[in-house]
Amino acid sequence: MKNILKYLKNKQGNVFLLVLIISFVAIFLITAMVQFLFRDIGFVELDEGELKALNIAEAGLSNWYLKFDKFSAGLDPYFNFYDSYTENVYDEDSNIIGTFTVDYSPDINNEWQYTPFGYSIESAGTDIESGLERIVRVRLISFNIYDFIFSEEAMGAGQIAGNTNITGPLFVAGDFGMVVGDSLFQEGPLFVLGDIFVAGSSQIGAPDWPILLFMGGTMYEHNGPEVDPMNPPGNVYVYVAEFHNIMVDISLPEIDAPYLDMVRGLDTIEIEGDLFIGDEKLEITGIDEDKDLTGYLEFIGGVLNINGNVIVNGDINIGDKKYTILYNGHANLIATENINAYSRIIPNQWYNYPEGSLLTLISQQNVNLDMTNAQGGSGENDPNIAAMIICNNQIELFTGTVVNGSCVSGTLKLGLNSKIFYRYGIGEFLGPAVPQFNDILLVYSWQELVK
Repeated sequence: MKNILKYLKNKQGNVFLLVLIISFVAIFLITAMVQFLFRDIGFVELDEGELKALNIAEAGLSNWYLKFDKFSAGLDPYFNFYDSYTENVYDEDSNIIGTFTVDYSPDINNEWQYTPFGYSIESAGTDIESGLERIVRVRLISFNIYDFIFSEEAMGAGQIAGNTNITGPLFVAGDFGMVVGDSLFQEGPLFVLGDIFVAGSSQIGAPDWPILLFMGGTMYEHNGPEVDPMNPPGNVYVYVAEFHNIMVDISLPEIDAPYLDMVRGLDTIEIEGDLFIGDEKLEITGIDEDKDLTGYLEFIGGVLNINGNVIVNGDINIGDKKYTILYNGHANLIATENINAYSRIIPNQWYNYPEGSLLTLISQQNVNLDMTNAQGGSGENDPNIAAMIICNNQIELFTGTVVNGSCVSGTLKLGLNSKIFYRYGIGEFLGPAVPQFNDILLVYSWQELVK
């Protein structure tokens, strides 16, 4: 009996000890779980505060985009290219939940030295409740079609002959090819929606001025392998400082009936027939042959004075290769058919081009610049024509023709030894009578800054 009682007593002690141990383990586990739970709650609160701060910083960027859109539409004349501002963010009950500070300026990391359409923007967002801050920076481009030499097509031997030169920002909405002779593209930036083909001695960029390249497709040697723009083979002359495999699709503004109706509502004279502009001579062939063009087009002291808008329901033919036409003033000459230019046509005073004097040639069809053997044409400072040229279809530069200004067209065709030199800032002086194109933004770089 004693042995049984002793056994039971020992067993009860073991059970008590086991229960005690289990209790301690349970308390330890519960304490640990509570600590982990509080830590997770802390992380969640921290994540929530950082997420709110990030959303507020993004709201600052959206606010800047809105301000820039208003500026582009002419609704905010006080927009500055260098600025910083702070604004509050409110909830649906009008309580302040945070603030953002936006700091922006032209993007000094690129080569857009004359036209500030590249921007670097920093937005710092602060969540009031947590006090946390996050900062983001974006680099973007503001697109206006008149900030470029623009073509929907500029490809191959059929459109770009040998020994051509394109200098300045170029946007090609299709494929771009420099595959013949010693063609050169320089300064940039270069935007190509499709593929780029380069071969022979043709060159994109220069060792001492590599370009910024934005390309939606792929670069190839002509009829050859793929090319890395940042590391081309030795037989491919491509010099790129910065490459972004991203693009935005933009379309040529239409020169159509609604556009012509818009122009008719401005300071405009309209001609039924063809217009010839010669050596101190203006001639109309057609119904309006006796129409007085005084105040719009007239020669005064040997200089063609231009003003306002002239719609020609027919062709516009300019000059002869034997002489130079000097012009003074601002005007848009708009043809429903072709524009054919043969003589040299440049501003009378170079120092005020394009601010004080700018000729814009606009055609619903084609513009033919046949200035082979015309006066001038030795280079950027001695061109055959200084103007903005816009058309629905094709702009063709015949052999040796040199343009100082810009070309915007469906197709760009360059003859042997022809050259286009973009005149920086020319888009700012075009006025409302050109086919309208609102600025759009392309964000090509996004990063969070840690401070």
